[in-house]
Amino acid sequence: MEKSPLLHSLEQLLLRNNRDGDALERLLQLDLPVLLQWEWESEVIQAGIERLHAWEMRFARQYPLVYQRLRQSTARRSQATALLQQIRVDVHGTPSDNMWRALLVLLRESERHDWGVWKADAQMVASNVQDEFGVDAIHFVSRDGSIRVARFQRNQLLSHSISLESPSVMQAWTVPFQEAVVLQLQNNQVVWIPTAKNGLIRSSLESPLCSQVNEDPLLLMASTEDRAAAILVRQRDVLLFDHATQEEPPGKHWRQLLTHELYEPRRIPVTAMCFVLDSLLLYASADGVLRAHPRTNPESTYHVKWLDSHVSHLVGLYNVVAIVYHYNQLEVRHVERQPEDPFVRLDTVLFSAKGVDPDERPLLYGPYCLFKRQVGGEWMRVRYDGSTTRALPLPVKLPFKAGWPIVRIRSANWRYWIVTLQDPATKKLGDYIFFATGGRSSNMATPFLVASCLECGKRLS
Repeated sequence: MEKSPLLHSLEQLLLRNNRDGDALERLLQLDLPVLLQWEWESEVIQAGIERLHAWEMRFARQYPLVYQRLRQSTARRSQATALLQQIRVDVHGTPSDNMWRALLVLLRESERHDWGVWKADAQMVASNVQDEFGVDAIHFVSRDGSIRVARFQRNQLLSHSISLESPSVMQAWTVPFQEAVVLQLQNNQVVWIPTAKNGLIRSSLESPLCSQVNEDPLLLMASTEDRAAAILVRQRDVLLFDHATQEEPPGKHWRQLLTHELYEPRRIPVTAMCFVLDSLLLYASADGVLRAHPRTNPESTYHVKWLDSHVSHLVGLYNVVAIVYHYNQLEVRHVERQPEDPFVRLDTVLFSAKGVDPDERPLLYGPYCLFKRQVGGEWMRVRYDGSTTRALPLPVKLPFKAGWPIVRIRSANWRYWIVTLQDPATKKLGDYIFFATGGRSSNMATPFLVASCLECGKRLS
């Protein structure tokens, strides 16, 4: 097969050692499918890409904030590597051992409209919303009072069940990478449930996190990628579980797992919180001030920014934070370190939108932010990272489920989305899992025991 003139000229440029800068610039300007094809066809191109670190340079130019996040966060980089080992991102039938190349291909795959789709057979689904790469456990809370703990692997799904003393579960949150789930029961008690397969299967429901029956706990959870979680109860009591430096938890009861307990002023309730830079617990108060507690010394408080507005939601993803104001405006801001107090700044606005539903929590993953419009209830996706930003309706097309409205997106990451849909005929709600790698469900890692196939309707077990 005869080579194209452009491919031949690029090969000649790479063979000249004194023209590496020009060769790299030309490699970065190529469309991704063309570069992948030429890498496969030409050993010279392949060697040049490896020598010039072209895949990493391309990723850094195309997604600078995601690149910064992966470079600075060892935990996120290891989670990305774990994901890529499990989903097998192949190009021309050859697995990619370059993380940056594989992530670029995965992002391209996520733009497709033929996602693998599965229906979750559970009352509710809880996942770690800070699990950017989808490698932590998912908790499926059943109506019979049991929790199935599922973890996707390369060619299988690892799964086990635990029983609950009370089946009346109202809300569920996965504790990040700590083998536990937090449940809010019908009587408003909030309980910590260990979910390790070989550990104590339940925490005492007589010793809950919040025991005031019939008092709304107004619970919020913030978490990091490296085993730290903060739980806000009644808008003022912050329970911090930070076990990033411990190989094993010190105990099984939640009081033994608690590392710090903070009390915010009653007259200034906390309205939203999240972790940023894996080092600061950022929170917004009713007085319009954004403050932060450092993980190294949680008793300290930094005055970060005067927002002059009530904040409905704060969603952090290391170096990015999404803020939803009560007047229906969304801002995605860049989070940067600074040497002086408060040691962090959020001055750069990456994206802003009006008419956002303040009751729905936005989501961040990769270079994207998901949010819901107040008028019409349409979910939107925006790319906040890079030289251009654009808001688009979510590219979701359900096989055999056309016209089903998206009620809520519970979590979103590089691997999957958990989406609540409404049956237009019966008005019943159901949770569905969308696998971002696309393709028919038979080609996916089969999520047996917790899902049924939309194509054939068969339950896999």
